[in-house]
Amino acid sequence: MSTIRVRCLLQQCTKATLRLQDESEVTINRGMIIFVAFFKRCSMDDGIKLDIDLEFYDKLISNLRELCSQNKDNVVHAGSYGIKQIYSCQTNGPGMHIIEF
Repeated sequence: MSTIRVRCLLQQCTKATLRLQDESEVTINRGMIIFVAFFKRCSMDDGIKLDIDLEFYDKLISNLRELCSQNKDNVVHAGSYGIKQIYSCQTNGPGMHIIEF
């Protein structure tokens, strides 16, 4: 069994908008954006299949929502995994972190 790895880019923002293929939009004010990638060995050549990615992504979103529900001010919005999305972000400076687990 190969090890599945997750790489996340965390980006702070003062405002961010995500537009999906169907032209729907989600906008947040001050918060955090998390970009997620699932890999067998975390290299571009070793990406796992989209259906398996989606399963992991759905579980991650579910866990984040459960964790954040402990504070009524926390809200988790999620884009659609594996489709083209248009993203724009305003920030007070480079506040990015990469985590891998």
